[in-house]
Amino acid sequence: MKRSYLLIALLSTLVLSSCNETGSSSSSSSEPSSSIIDKYYAIKWLNYDGTLLESESVKEGTLPTFKGKNPTHPVEEHYTYTFSGWDKRVNIAKKDETYKAVFSKVGEDVEISWLDEDGSLLIKDDNEYGKLPHYPNSVSIKNKGDKKYVFKGWSPELVVVDQEATYTAKYEEYEGESFIFDIDKGVDSAWGLSKDKRVNYSFNYDDGYFYMDNKTRDDDFALLSLGLAGFNSSKEDVKRFLETIHFDNIVSSSAYDIDKYDQIGYTFATKDLGDDVVIAVASRGFEYGKEMLANFIVGSDGEHQNFKAMSEVVYLSLMRYIASNVPADKNIKLWINGYSRSAAISGFIAKLIYENINKGTLTNIDIDDIYSYCFEAPTGGDINNINEYPFIHNYTNINDVIPLLPPPEFGFKIYGEIIQIYNDKVSDLLIDLDSDFTFEPFKPYTINVHNYEIKEDKANTNVMGEYWKLFMDSAMSIDLTNQYLDLSTRERYDEFSKHVLPSVIELLNTLTYEKIVTLFDNLIDKIDTFLLLLLSEDSDALIAEIEDLITSSGIECDFAKLDEAIGTIYKLFLHYLNQHLTGNNAVSPINGIVTMINNAKYIVAMHSFEASYVLINNLINNAE
Repeated sequence: MKRSYLLIALLSTLVLSSCNETGSSSSSSSEPSSSIIDKYYAIKWLNYDGTLLESESVKEGTLPTFKGKNPTHPVEEHYTYTFSGWDKRVNIAKKDETYKAVFSKVGEDVEISWLDEDGSLLIKDDNEYGKLPHYPNSVSIKNKGDKKYVFKGWSPELVVVDQEATYTAKYEEYEGESFIFDIDKGVDSAWGLSKDKRVNYSFNYDDGYFYMDNKTRDDDFALLSLGLAGFNSSKEDVKRFLETIHFDNIVSSSAYDIDKYDQIGYTFATKDLGDDVVIAVASRGFEYGKEMLANFIVGSDGEHQNFKAMSEVVYLSLMRYIASNVPADKNIKLWINGYSRSAAISGFIAKLIYENINKGTLTNIDIDDIYSYCFEAPTGGDINNINEYPFIHNYTNINDVIPLLPPPEFGFKIYGEIIQIYNDKVSDLLIDLDSDFTFEPFKPYTINVHNYEIKEDKANTNVMGEYWKLFMDSAMSIDLTNQYLDLSTRERYDEFSKHVLPSVIELLNTLTYEKIVTLFDNLIDKIDTFLLLLLSEDSDALIAEIEDLITSSGIECDFAKLDEAIGTIYKLFLHYLNQHLTGNNAVSPINGIVTMINNAKYIVAMHSFEASYVLINNLINNAE
């Protein structure tokens, strides 16, 4: 089992943070204030142009709801407008509030014909008016006799869609090495296999990948990129992978040898291709220890604060590496990839390089020579950034919760193209890879929002990803006027993280990964006990049970500090439980927390190198 956003979030919220003395305990230890006279607040709902749609008087502590039909926006020539929500999150009433409708501008569909070089039709598809057309499929290297040809884009050059158009693929002959290779590595996820279990993976390597159109994805190139990202849990493994595909000048950052907060492990390497040199820029997304905690430093606005900072660290180091290892007369091609946290940072790196090329500060790199392949990336890009970055290709499993974090409602998105790779036969695909993969990683569930019991439902295979969205929406909507943890806005979350993260880091510095896993396993075994104690409202018994849980997990803790902190969490969960039992939320946070704990192994399995490998392989095989 690997560390992930989810495991740490659950552990730090449920148990670990209770071992730390945090400022939230002082403000949260008292009961919520009550008033004999109910307070009401004026809530207004406006259309995009400020027209009043609806107004109401809402009781304090009640979640306002717009009761009319969805607002509308007039159609314009070539464009329609789709209602996408309100200009801010709708929160429980605690003051007069105004919400304004927000619309997405959508261009009409225009048919584009894509032809192969011989004039045969590849596909006709609809593209959005006002945007550059986008070929929806993968374009691979062609073999003609003993010669190889790489895809070099389209003729004529792509232009913004304003009418029906036809584009023909261009190819160019090239010389370079290509081969198939097998390489093995240890299992990375929660499959229940022994720690020394090794699995064999097969990849295609071709120098031609670096001469293709970088804006059109190639799934074989993606699989190779996934391999480099997946073998990057240690500098020894990433070096082994790079040497296998004949890269040299391999340099890894010191972060591989230091387990500390707010850093990033990365590796550079080069391959000489005549007039060109390829530089691999591979940042670490597995087994990165305490680096993971920096994922939660999102900042109060704009891009994800830590992802941006880490991309700048890698970029500056890359510039020094180029100065030391690349002759000035070489054309540089960049191969940038990552998995999970490093996937988001890799997207930021590619974006940063693109911006510096446009500024003229990078003269030996062309925009067409940025090849970025990212896998299971969390969000972090600024939702207000309208640039499309078509050279960044993100492969995402829709049942993986990591690409839904941090919450998009905080103003985040993923930069670049998103390719969904989920397939409900992933379990069978894993078994085909290795017969030991008998763990059911994508077990489907029916969720009863008023009962934490989870039942298997073979007819509904995509529910976990959708359920996570509902759970986050429900949990974030709770605002108890500072009586409890209120993470309903990014600004509030930023303040919370600044206050809580240092104490969590201090505690984690004393823990080993094995102790965290033991704590987590013990927590799963006792989840029903904790719920019953919440229902009984016996806080003393709950505290005793938590102390026993921590002690039995081999964790040393100053229990004198526990009472007040547990009291804070106890009151918070008691409120959640009330919401759960009364059905005041569409999806109860209690239900969500229990669901995530009970199914953490499945969730970790969804966010794994092995699952991504078989899903992309399946994508390639189905396309042939």
